[in-house]
Amino acid sequence: MRKILALAVLMTAFAASESFAQSGNASASVAVTVTAQVTVTNVRGLNFGTHVQDSTAATVSANNGGTNAAYFTLQTSASHVSTVTYSNTAMTYSTGTINWTSSVVGSSSAANQLSAATVGNNTTVTTNGSGYYYFWVGGTTDPITNTLPAGAYTGTFTLNVAY
Repeated sequence: MRKILALAVLMTAFAASESFAQSGNASASVAVTVTAQVTVTNVRGLNFGTHVQDSTAATVSANNGGTNAAYFTLQTSASHVSTVTYSNTAMTYSTGTINWTSSVVGSSSAANQLSAATVGNNTTVTTNGSGYYYFWVGGTTDPITNTLPAGAYTGTFTLNVAY
């Protein structure tokens, strides 16, 4: 009888504990920020001009190279921070190759080429309140010697911008 009584007490306690079960809940906000796509536009290319085979290098300043400097625009969301990387390939013609080193400057104002700051490879830039940033590219070639065939040499410069 004691076993039955103990079992009844235990079952009553278990049933009573279920009747006192508690629950709770909480809510969390859910958000997403949508930003504009990154658009990089090449407005004009870099032009070292005509150079004589005199063993000197051709140079175009990114800051004061005027229309000889390459010009790019970046458009995305306002005040957005993006990472900039770039690379260039040697200029070639026929059997000749001219290597060159790029220099890149940038500004959040299209009117600031002369005072634009150096933009190092793999660094960040911040767009202006309208979502724009501007880049100018200059550079210096290796010495142009009389061993290079005369002709129009071409290569590429690639500017990458990513979030």
